[in-house]
Amino acid sequence: MKDKDVYEQEVQLQKVRIEKLKRDGTNERVLSQEEQVLVETKTMIPDTKRRLIKATDDLKKFMSDNSAYSDTNEYRDAKKILLQAKDYLPAPGEAVHMC
Repeated sequence: MKDKDVYEQEVQLQKVRIEKLKRDGTNERVLSQEEQVLVETKTMIPDTKRRLIKATDDLKKFMSDNSAYSDTNEYRDAKKILLQAKDYLPAPGEAVHMC
């Protein structure tokens, strides 16, 4: 879940960096490289979402298959993690788009 936040912050920082480089008159080669970094960072966000969806689906299945352990601390911790993950997951029916 932290990965998504980090990539989104990096996108914003990279945009600011590119704007500063443009204002400073940096050469096109350097600008092009920085813009490529921005594109690559943006592509990581949907990948991170897909990995989170897969991980939460796997955890839900594991918990379903092991509901006999629902009274354990680990099971309760897993439920808390699933609740936290909801804030980072796309809404039901919402597609995860590639950048």
